[in-house]
This record gives sequence, C-alpha cells and structure tokens, in this order.
Amino acid sequence: RVLDVAEELFGSKGFGAVTMAEVASTAGVGLDTIYRRWSSKQQLLMDVVVSAADTRVPVGGLDSLEDELTEAVRGMVRLAAGPAGRVLAAAIGEAAHDDELAERLAAAQARRRALATPMVERAVERGELAPSVDADLLLDLLSGIVWQRAFISGLDFGRDEPRSIVRRVVAGFAAS
Repeated sequence: RVLDVAEELFGSKGFGAVTMAEVASTAGVGLDTIYRRWSSKQQLLMDVVVSAADTRVPVGGLDSLEDELTEAVRGMVRLAAGPAGRVLAAAIGEAAHDDELAERLAAAQARRRALATPMVERAVERGELAPSVDADLLLDLLSGIVWQRAFISGLDFGRDEPRSIVRRVVAGFAAS
C-alpha cells in the first residue's frame, strides 16, 4: 500500500513536492512505520521504481525471443505512460545529484538485466540470434527506444509498434 501511494504521489506531484509525512498520512500508516522501512525519501523512490519494474515489465517465459521482448517492451511502455514512468524519470534526475541513489538505480538495472539476459542466451541456443550477439547492447537498444520516445520526444506507441520495434532491432542481431 505504501509503495502504491508513494508512486501515485511522486507521479502526480513530483518527487520534490512530496514529503514522507504525506506518504504516511495518505497510506494510513504512522510516519515511524515509513522510517522503519525507508530511512530516506530517495530509498522509498528507489523501491517504488523497482516494484513498478518488477510488476509491470515481464521477463521471459514465452516460446520465442520476439514474443518475450515484445511483452517486455509493452510493459516498459505501460510503465512509462503512467505515474511510475514519471517516478522513474524523477529517480534518474535525482540520481544525477545523489551518488547513493545512482548506485541503487544501477544495481536495480543490473538485476533486471540479469533476469533478461537468459532470454537472449536461449534465443542463441534456438538459433534465433547469432552466437556473437551482445545481449547488453540488444537490451539497451530496446529500452533506449522506449525511454527516448516516452520521456524525451513524447511520441506515442501504436498498438502494434512494440512488436515492430522488436522485430527491427532483433533483425540486426539475427543468426545468418
């Protein structure tokens, strides 16, 4: 409940405008409860980002790399379009001035990448990708497109666009 409330508040009001007391009050818990779990607003922000990614961006479990990556891109698009996207943008902005937050954001990204890399490895085993594929580059290209369109250029995604983007990016890494 606290993470949901924090996501909504950070997303609607902006990170800087929200206090821990406001999060506690809106969530219906005591401020001491908040501080027992999160010693700073930056830690709460990071947990909101991690929770949103974990619950909204699926990783793996389908029969083809195209399907797996398409679902992941769709999840990123959904995340970026809602309050969690604004929270992620705030976290990235705050990380530019907060080394601890930057380290936690990098660790969260590394954990998500570790979950996604086996998708690429399975695709190599199935012959969908070249053995020399740079998994990090492939994953960065896909997420970079989503974040660029969502946060910088403001372009909307059509219903079939995630699959089209995945097909085009994966084609550059396909086995010959």
